[in-house]
Amino acid sequence: MSRQIRDLTGQRFGKLHVKVIDSVPHGKCARWLCVCECGNEKVLPLYSLHGGKKDCGCARNIRRVHPVEYSTWYRMKRRCYDPKDKAYKDYGGRGITVSDEWREDFAAFLRDMGPRPAGRYSIDRIKNDQGYSKGNCRWATPTEQARNTRRAIYWHEAA
Repeated sequence: MSRQIRDLTGQRFGKLHVKVIDSVPHGKCARWLCVCECGNEKVLPLYSLHGGKKDCGCARNIRRVHPVEYSTWYRMKRRCYDPKDKAYKDYGGRGITVSDEWREDFAAFLRDMGPRPAGRYSIDRIKNDQGYSKGNCRWATPTEQARNTRRAIYWHEAA
């Protein structure tokens, strides 16, 4: 008696798009040819797709190539969403959020921000009371960061 194989063609699993069934080795699970959003093709068994495989491994490779930017992205999300983080009260506690695209995808964050410039740069929100998003963030020096705080006082001389 042959077993029925459910057709996954056209379905998405994270960043993987199932293109076609690749093979069904005798007595084994069906294997599917998938195309990742990054363009890589990968043949995966059904249990990998249903088990939570979300990409071809490209996200892991990006983290290895851009460890400083990944750390910035991770810490940014943590201070906005983890009440146990020591900086949460100044970020998530006062309503600072991360855009949905950045929160879900490190590659989107890296694409929008680009690599961190050489030197002592860190992520800075241009408008302090708004969240982290493409239009509100930049890489800034410590001096730029110090000038862009809630505590900064500006003196204006009378004309």
